[in-house]
Amino acid sequence: MLLLIALIMLGLAGLALLDVVIRRPTVAAALLLVVVVVEHSNALPSELLGAGLNVGPNDAMAALLAAGAGARYLRIRRVPMEHRLLLALIGLAIFSLATGVLQYGEGAVSEARPWVWFLSTAAYFSTVRLTQEEFDRIGRYWVWGGAAIMIVAYLRWGAVAGGLPSVSILAYEHGDLRVVRARETLIMVQGFLIVAPLWRNRANVTYRWLGVAMLATVLLMRHRTLWVAFILALFVIMIREPELGRRFGAVTIVAILVGGGIFTAFLGGGEEQVEASASSSSFEWRLEGWVTLLAEEGPQDAGDVAVGLPFGSGWGREVSGNPNETRPHSHYVEAALRMGVPGLLALIVCYLLVIRKLWRRPPDYTQPGLLTGDVLLYLLVVQVAVSITYDLRETGGLALGLALARLLPQPKSAVELPPRDSALLANP
Repeated sequence: MLLLIALIMLGLAGLALLDVVIRRPTVAAALLLVVVVVEHSNALPSELLGAGLNVGPNDAMAALLAAGAGARYLRIRRVPMEHRLLLALIGLAIFSLATGVLQYGEGAVSEARPWVWFLSTAAYFSTVRLTQEEFDRIGRYWVWGGAAIMIVAYLRWGAVAGGLPSVSILAYEHGDLRVVRARETLIMVQGFLIVAPLWRNRANVTYRWLGVAMLATVLLMRHRTLWVAFILALFVIMIREPELGRRFGAVTIVAILVGGGIFTAFLGGGEEQVEASASSSSFEWRLEGWVTLLAEEGPQDAGDVAVGLPFGSGWGREVSGNPNETRPHSHYVEAALRMGVPGLLALIVCYLLVIRKLWRRPPDYTQPGLLTGDVLLYLLVVQVAVSITYDLRETGGLALGLALARLLPQPKSAVELPPRDSALLANP
């Protein structure tokens, strides 16, 4: 009886939360980023995540966003082409998951989780119609999420230096400077790009130097794909906004000097770690695995090429003579394997259309705002590059979804926004 009452109460709470998610996109974004930070930082004991069920907070959040996306898409009278491509990708993913569950059972669900988080988030936020104030509010939440991950990194560095046990928030895998994985470090890169336009008019000192701190932390993590992605975004900024690009160059130099100083003076950075950062062996190892998955262990006939292999079929391959079962470390390779060539093309063409439309819009540097169309363009450039060697999850879906939403007709702001250096950008 108590279990039944508890389930009823949870159901009612879920319905109430779903109503809030449908009506308040900014609240949904805040909840999503809280869940992401909590999950990535290991802030909750594993025994509390799911209470004996194989369901975590990010799964519940994905279910809410998926339900909200369904309700919102029903209200759209004319679905733009880029939104149709996202829906096509979702349809192919659902087919792959359904066939995988029939063949492999629960293993298909576990393997599909990153795609469920990515696609449900992208679908929900692709339909929102936000004022610039609401975009800015989501941007601030995003920056705070990046700052939280940065604090976790500092705590773990302290644990490494002090020889503390690797538990809960202090848990780290490599035992070196990479105490935060690439997908968590990506949130800091995103946070830096969101506050970067504040350097244009030297507005909001706190946010500007918080961005520098996040960039220095990213450099210390030695995730080279993120370095390359940031450099690509910097080139785009230099072309799009030359004046901001020049100031960015100075900011990057400061971040490199700060990060390098911490690296050598406090965290024991040595010659071996510098050589490891310059090595290309890990990429070569991944490339060999991708070729094996696509050419030898992957699609066997035209049907596999058209719809992909179902989720749950595994990632088994042999790399350099050693068996390997880990994910391919590529969002594009996963799309080709699980959703076939149509899924991969839908993903790539969707990105290209959104980037093209954002690029053709007038630059936003004359307009006030924090999370503008230009910032979303820079976030997508980073995302396209990172997808080569990593799979995307919630924040990847958030960036794509908001970029799609930016292309929809936006409601007028309730009040006229003050200049960019206003305190409005600093306060929630």
